[in-house]
Amino acid sequence: MLILLLLLSPLCTATAHIGFLSFAGNTDAPSYSQLINFSNLTSNVTWLTYNRTSRDMVSVACTLAQTGVSLVVLAGTSDDAKVFGEYFSDIHMPIVAVGPTSVDLDAPNLSYLVRMSPDDNDQARVILSILREYNWNAVSILASRDSYGISGMLALQAVISTEPGYTLKQISVYETEGDVDVRLKSLKESLARVIVLYGSDVHAKTILSRAHNMSLMSSDFVWIVSDAIALKPEVLAENGGYLSFHEGLLGTKPGILHGDLYRDWKDKYTVFGTPHETGTVIPLLYDTLLLADWVVGGRPGRNASDSDCGQVWEGGEELLNLLTNVTFEGVTGNISFTDSRLIERSLFDVVNFREERFVKIGTWDDNSGLKMTNRPLFFNESYDVPLGVANQLKGTHLRIGAMAGLPFMSPMEESCTEEPCEPSGGMTVELIKRLSDELGFTYQFVFPQDGKYGGKNSTTGQWNGLIGELLNGRTDLIGSPLSMNSLRKEVIDFSNPLMDSGISAVVRTGRGNSDPFFFLLPYDTSVWLTVLAVCLVMSLLQWCIGTWSPMGRVGRRRYATRYCKCDGCNRSGSDKPCLVSEENSEDLNLYESLWTVGTGLVVNNGEVFPQSPSGRFLLITWWFFMLLIVTLYTANLTAFLTLSTQASHLGSVLELLTQDEYQWGFVGSANAETILLTHANSDYHRLVKEGVALANRQEGIERVNNDSFVFISEYPELEYQIGGGCSAITYVGNTFQHLEWAFGLPRGSPYKELIDTRLLRYREMGYIDELWNKYAATGTGKCKNNVEMTLHLSSLTGLFYALVCGVAVALVSFVIEFAVVAVQDVRAGRVESLGKAMLVRLVGIGNKKGTETTVVENGTRVLENGSKC
Repeated sequence: MLILLLLLSPLCTATAHIGFLSFAGNTDAPSYSQLINFSNLTSNVTWLTYNRTSRDMVSVACTLAQTGVSLVVLAGTSDDAKVFGEYFSDIHMPIVAVGPTSVDLDAPNLSYLVRMSPDDNDQARVILSILREYNWNAVSILASRDSYGISGMLALQAVISTEPGYTLKQISVYETEGDVDVRLKSLKESLARVIVLYGSDVHAKTILSRAHNMSLMSSDFVWIVSDAIALKPEVLAENGGYLSFHEGLLGTKPGILHGDLYRDWKDKYTVFGTPHETGTVIPLLYDTLLLADWVVGGRPGRNASDSDCGQVWEGGEELLNLLTNVTFEGVTGNISFTDSRLIERSLFDVVNFREERFVKIGTWDDNSGLKMTNRPLFFNESYDVPLGVANQLKGTHLRIGAMAGLPFMSPMEESCTEEPCEPSGGMTVELIKRLSDELGFTYQFVFPQDGKYGGKNSTTGQWNGLIGELLNGRTDLIGSPLSMNSLRKEVIDFSNPLMDSGISAVVRTGRGNSDPFFFLLPYDTSVWLTVLAVCLVMSLLQWCIGTWSPMGRVGRRRYATRYCKCDGCNRSGSDKPCLVSEENSEDLNLYESLWTVGTGLVVNNGEVFPQSPSGRFLLITWWFFMLLIVTLYTANLTAFLTLSTQASHLGSVLELLTQDEYQWGFVGSANAETILLTHANSDYHRLVKEGVALANRQEGIERVNNDSFVFISEYPELEYQIGGGCSAITYVGNTFQHLEWAFGLPRGSPYKELIDTRLLRYREMGYIDELWNKYAATGTGKCKNNVEMTLHLSSLTGLFYALVCGVAVALVSFVIEFAVVAVQDVRAGRVESLGKAMLVRLVGIGNKKGTETTVVENGTRVLENGSKC
């Protein structure tokens, strides 16, 4: 402990004198010594230094009291003022603190403490005025865990809480230099851009250096330092100089009036001995010493011979009243005190660190408020005013919780077993990608291990699914739309709503789609195509048989034209003219074959029929086949039309409780279940307790398609699942419990403001509606438009087998026809042998008409073969 006795007048124990306290190692000690000598006080000054431990501080206070001082001047911190103020208040000795500003110093146990500097409430108002000036409506605080830091933080927090539109993004408190990195990292993750540093000068250089290394002092950041640093810029010095990243700091410090009195004092003080930086502290300390000297000068002092340093001094109250009721003009301005012993003058300077010093760029006082006299310089030597909020998430990597499944996210590939897995498309995927492009963050999708959106276990109180993983810190954002409800709101924050929702229920009605081609539904497409193909094949066979059969019209005529004698044209051997008609209208050519067979599709007859037995049998086979096809078609179409008139008789979901025709269910741990369980109407609770919990929406739609089942879920999900114009499923009653869908974020997430702004803009510009129409409006296609009554090709195999058998019989008959006419030719003596007869028939049919000369008489071709017919 160092004790300095500076005797400015002869020592007299009966005369009051002044005590002066400063902490050991104070770099301002030379300035203090010079100032005391310069002040030419009439009172004695006893100067003691102390170490910042409670034991040493109490010991120094006791020693100082035993020297017989009547009033103490303190050049220390708010924490120092608490300790000394309490001690000297107990013995009724006034103590004047020059620099302390903590609002905690206005306490009953500090009743003899007088403060020469405005407190932290005023400094908080100055900082708020700076925020208003530059439209910085979001601020974060980094404070030291001491009386000074906590007091400043609480004062600013109180002021901002009463200011509409202004928010505190984050408050970080450090205790030692060891946890500064953790606090700075927290500020960086909070996306803080305007940071107020309420810290002692001891750690200032380290804090700002580490902040710079963490890229927290770039051109879009603002740092405002409190008076502890703004009053002592030398604490930022590095080897006698300043680092470039300090350029751009803003600060506040108690101001002084630079009037004639101040200028006269400064001129005299500067030439007195070794010049020292005057700043604000030295002039304020000068006024304090003059005030103390005036109060105690010539008045009786405390008896220095009293060995009890804790003895109450009765003369202290008189000195305190004299001190707090004084009014005089000092070099710093008018000095007077409030009832709480705080200096009445509230004047602050706004300073900006540039050119290796804090330069005054504005002032603030109670009456006029803030007046900026110069443009501030910000980091990176920029005069452009930062926005004060993060407009990007560049360098941030987000883990986004999601549920695979359209329309929000395409299902993952089965081969994707490890994270990160990237879906190929979906509404959420495109939305997150656009956010990433605009905000500059990278991301990966994380899928809940239990595959659930998130519900609260009523027994354990634990959350599962996406919400559970968000709460456990496995994800930073839920990127699948969540339904907003009060239970979830208690544990997470929601973004701006993406779209509207509500609870609905669906049931199968048997009603098919409003399909303009409903008449094709009784048969599968493969059946229709096969029937058409068979029609073409049958037409071709009918034409071939009609053309090649020796018993058909074409076969007989061609044979007669080429080989027949007039006298043998008839089987009876009569001498009737051998006439062959020139008209071919009765021939079963390819066109007539297509027409005759084609009319069988509608159970009708053609105009030309085959003459040969094989052709007639083939046609009968086709008619029989088509009779069965048309009959089955008519019966099946009737069934479809009958089912399409059926509809559910349910008018609301509550009617499920009074019937036994339908079961019902919902997706477990999803919003619909939560909403029903918390509904004011207890009947909705019964719906949950008596219903079936399903694994997912797909299972619910499958149950609706296949069973007498009612699926309760959210309207947009149901609209997508049964979309695409499906009318086989209908809604039960109206949508109830209207809700909204949004993304989920942790409570107090720093990303919320940025994401909210973008989502609101996307919704206003119709982008979200475009995505919904792109991925959801067409539906899943999983709605079964009709009951499974459509006949497939496999169901009609027997019919086609019968048709093939009929064709085979016709072809055998075709061969038999050749054999029969060949035998007849041999018996009639036209040909010598059976083999030649069959060959003649084949050649006759396969060649063009004969080359024998014919004449036409009255439209009839007459053969000329040597005999006149």
